[in-house]
Amino acid sequence: MKETNFLQEGFRKPEIERLDPYYYVCGGRYTHEELDKMTWEEFGLRRHGSMPSKLYKYYSNKVIDGINYSKEALENNTVYLQEIKKFDDNYDCTLSINIEEFARLRIAHYAKICGMEINEEWSYNRYVVELSAFLYNKMCGGIDLEQIFGIKQLSTQEDYRRNIFCLNLKTVFLSCEGQDNI
Repeated sequence: MKETNFLQEGFRKPEIERLDPYYYVCGGRYTHEELDKMTWEEFGLRRHGSMPSKLYKYYSNKVIDGINYSKEALENNTVYLQEIKKFDDNYDCTLSINIEEFARLRIAHYAKICGMEINEEWSYNRYVVELSAFLYNKMCGGIDLEQIFGIKQLSTQEDYRRNIFCLNLKTVFLSCEGQDNI
């Protein structure tokens, strides 16, 4: 029995004496009991309420790699973005992207543009096979890739994206021409 009590006593957290019985969170002063009762929603509202309406970023007026980015930003209404490898915090640009899912959704997007009937459950490989066959059949029928993708004129970013995609497809088709794997 004594051993059990000894173990229980050993695992208890020591009481920390605090000179100030309050905690300061987002500009507010709270007791331990008030913080224990606070919900996440309340905390979020208090945090949002304590945020300034504007944030300012001060830049030094120094030259980096032969360019004064502060001066350039003011003159040209631009913003200098540091290279990722020069960030001082490794987690500033941590992105979690599922590359396979992105590729699947992107090729599904192009299949929809072409007017091809698709199934949202298809895998990336299935989209590639179906889209390739669809484009091959259309091109054998004398329809140009630009017509298939609905590019009328290069007036929007989407037109340029579609055009780049078509040019990449043409490159692949031309490199495969004459090979037995078409």
